[in-house]
Amino acid sequence: MVSIIAMLLVVSSSSMVAAQKSMTQSARTQSAMFQAIYQGKIDAVQSVIDSGVDINMRYQVEGKRGGVTPLMMAVAYLSTPEMIQFLIDSGAEVDAHCDKQSTALIYCLGIGSKVFKTLLPVAPGSTRTDAELDRAKYEIVKVLLNNGADVNWARHESDHSDPANRMVRPRDRTDGTTPLAWYLRRGHTMGRRDWICTPEMVQLLIAHGAEVNVSTTDGETPLMFAVDQGPEMVQLLLDAGAKIEAEDRAGMTALSHAAWRENETSLGSAKLLLANGAEINHLSKAGYPLTLACTSGNTSMVELLMEHGADVNPSGGFTPLMGAARGSQVELIEWLLKEGADPNAVNRNGWTALMEAAELENTDGEIIAMLIEAGAKVNARCAEGKTALMCALMWAQPATIRQLLDLGADVRMKDEDGSTALMLAAEESSVEVVAMLVEAGAKVDATNAEGKSALMWAAKFARPAAVRLLLDQGADVRMKDKAGSTVLMIAAQGYSEESRVEVVAMLVEAGAKVNARGAEGKTALMCAAMESMPGVVRQLLDLGADAQLKDKAGKWAIDYARDNFALSGSPVLQQLKTVF
Repeated sequence: MVSIIAMLLVVSSSSMVAAQKSMTQSARTQSAMFQAIYQGKIDAVQSVIDSGVDINMRYQVEGKRGGVTPLMMAVAYLSTPEMIQFLIDSGAEVDAHCDKQSTALIYCLGIGSKVFKTLLPVAPGSTRTDAELDRAKYEIVKVLLNNGADVNWARHESDHSDPANRMVRPRDRTDGTTPLAWYLRRGHTMGRRDWICTPEMVQLLIAHGAEVNVSTTDGETPLMFAVDQGPEMVQLLLDAGAKIEAEDRAGMTALSHAAWRENETSLGSAKLLLANGAEINHLSKAGYPLTLACTSGNTSMVELLMEHGADVNPSGGFTPLMGAARGSQVELIEWLLKEGADPNAVNRNGWTALMEAAELENTDGEIIAMLIEAGAKVNARCAEGKTALMCALMWAQPATIRQLLDLGADVRMKDEDGSTALMLAAEESSVEVVAMLVEAGAKVDATNAEGKSALMWAAKFARPAAVRLLLDQGADVRMKDKAGSTVLMIAAQGYSEESRVEVVAMLVEAGAKVNARGAEGKTALMCAAMESMPGVVRQLLDLGADAQLKDKAGKWAIDYARDNFALSGSPVLQQLKTVF
């Protein structure tokens, strides 16, 4: 479709005259072919063919081969079956492909009536009704299939070196998608309001040998895409031998896909799949069908699955209660708890529903309160040793942190790396949260397995407000980690220089020794020179850093500055030379 769209911009009636002025004679002849197809004039196409134009030529877009043939062009415009048959009779290769992406058959199946009207508002026939356009597409597909089009030709990955491809389909990765899967997949991704897959088209493809169990490289089958189209489409595929328990790469079955959806057609599909024996407690990487329904908040789907015996407390995976917590589904959480859902059940990573709720950016306090009231352990640990409080630190609002603390969260617990909530907060949370944790009794100078304190983490990520607060609370500015690095050395290097100069000045003012050495004899000045920190180098020199000190390798700070491309030619290098 991308090449077709780009090509249409060139051959539209409004731009054709201007474009022809700069074309070579050959290009004008090619343009005449596509203009004739655009206008639906078979006699005009015959005249162009008689002039010697190759019926299988590839259209040129801005001097590049777009890969589009006259047959693909005719399909894109939903031309008449007579035009399609005429082109094939004239020698058009029915299975010619565009960069291994699409054949004429796949192009045709990829055009919906809404897409046709949106992209081609001036195209002949664009005033046709949706039903008329669907019928036209059906007739074209029938002609292509009757003339030997490969019904199981598989698409390849998009060419993302083409800017047009990146713009129109930046995430297209549909390797291995056959015409049947492509047709149903388009309906799945675009939604029923913009795309309607007809049973007649699916029957036509199956009648011509379309394989119903072939999967994409993501493992998705036509049946998985079909759940969005409703039970009639699902039944067609089941009757044709579609495997009901086939799994995609995430382990999801057709029922899993139906449970994740939030529409009535998928509900009908789920009923049919269950009636045909679909495993209701199948565990995928995304969880159980009931989990998926709870996450999306599809109450009708939840009721259906429960009626068919879905387990509210399945073991070893992402539970329905966790899904409802992740989806912030308050009513479903309340209902699941009444149905006996275990608030302390864990998944394979040891996460609980409370951790799922705490991690969200806009956590509903009612959910956390509800889970705790139902018996959720506020200080339970996951496999990595993290608690709900630690999980909340990256995204949650201060109100969530306050709520967890008020409900008994232990601020001094450590994860498997020895990190406390305060260390994590110093790295990524607001200063308000850091203050909250200190007020709740967090040890300011506690260290993790590497010997790093909260102050070191705040310095590493150049967070002036957090550094100031920790210093005011008595954090040890002269502490060294197990590698021998001081807080000042850690502050002098990092991912960016923004705010780092301010942090360095703050630490020195608080008593950090500017010429303190690490395990290898390095100083903060050497670290700054190594890490492309010219502003920090200047700041350290102004604060009394000794540029004549050598590390254990016998190197001065100026040696590291010379080795650093970012500092070559810098005034800082000149300043180091001067003081040296």
